[in-house]
Amino acid sequence: MEPDRQCMICGLPVNNGAWLCIACERAYGLAIAFAGWPDWAKALKDDEQKRRRRIARYRGFTVLSYEEAGIEDLVYSGADDSLAG
Repeated sequence: MEPDRQCMICGLPVNNGAWLCIACERAYGLAIAFAGWPDWAKALKDDEQKRRRRIARYRGFTVLSYEEAGIEDLVYSGADDSLAG
């Protein structure tokens, strides 16, 4: 599973609220206000923000197969019994 908070360029884990690791911030000259970032960096930040929101939204959900959830049993078992009445 990928970390919730990661550098938008290299993918290394970062602290809450950070968009970049220190190495990428220095390498790409992004240790400035967001308004001064180049367009490509702003686009990467937007993509990373969407990814983080998507993870946060689905954090509490567990995906199960129909078999694990017993849905098939609910749908198919007893269906004929109820119609035979």
